[in-house]
Amino acid sequence: MNNPDFQKQLATETMEYPYWLSKTGQLSVWDDPSIVGGIAIPNPYQPLTHLGSVLNKSNNGFFEELDIVLLKIIGDAIVVNEDQIKRYLESRMTRTQVSKRLKKLRQFGFVDRWQIESSHFEEEKPPAPFTLGLSGFIFLKHLYYSQFFMEPQRWQRLGLSNVQRYVAVNEIRTQLFENRRLRNWVWNGVILNNPYLYQPFGVAEIEAPKGNLNLVIERVQQSKDYINYLKVRLEKWEQVFAEYKTLPIRGINGNPTIVVIYASSFSLAEHIHKELVLEQKQLPVWLCVEEELYDERIGKSFYTPTTNGLKRIEIDFLA
Repeated sequence: MNNPDFQKQLATETMEYPYWLSKTGQLSVWDDPSIVGGIAIPNPYQPLTHLGSVLNKSNNGFFEELDIVLLKIIGDAIVVNEDQIKRYLESRMTRTQVSKRLKKLRQFGFVDRWQIESSHFEEEKPPAPFTLGLSGFIFLKHLYYSQFFMEPQRWQRLGLSNVQRYVAVNEIRTQLFENRRLRNWVWNGVILNNPYLYQPFGVAEIEAPKGNLNLVIERVQQSKDYINYLKVRLEKWEQVFAEYKTLPIRGINGNPTIVVIYASSFSLAEHIHKELVLEQKQLPVWLCVEEELYDERIGKSFYTPTTNGLKRIEIDFLA
């Protein structure tokens, strides 16, 4: 045990970052701690910086109806990748038409396109994330003054890990939309009108055969301390559930509630289950696995925790 070479090898092994990979040995680009990147500036680039110039552009016929629809989809989604945008608009325009409209909106700062790079994805580039640009934020806040939209400058503080989180959770949102089961969606929902009860990242109200359900969704990222992140939330939410038998969330109807822990890989979901002993929770908890969300769609991507491990739930109405 005093062998210096052995000790050096052991130190190297224990300090290596513990990635939780997919069943095929891959790392999700939306859960890759090594991601770098930022907003890609188009050429030409003529952003509008105040309401007068934005309204002047609008009054001079810059927008068609579908341009505003496209802008609102991005604003509502916070961060959404190009493939997801095209799926939302599949019944209204072709994928090529979406790309052309995005290019037009980028030029004047109505939307921003992110360029991300990873050492794990050197050859295959993922669909580019989009957020509201400054002009788009000003315009949508003017049209929908009471609605929340992410102010572009906040991304300097929130960083790429939050870009990844929103794109990942938007895949659940997009598939629920495609299945025509999504009835309502709230980002950062407030429980019992109390912001100190930890706001869930996303809440979906979905139509189910026996009545609507609320899915309280928490996305975990491998670049963060996700075990403690989940632990403190589940403890608080269990207290609420013990009293109300649900999680009352502002803007969402009072339906039966299931907490969904959304992990990029099955191995990560298993690790979370083991660390938090999820089968002992009184609050209903499912795990959603991103690799299966993409491979087999949402109806086959959920698991319930048991004493014998994770058990897949086949949800026919989401197939």
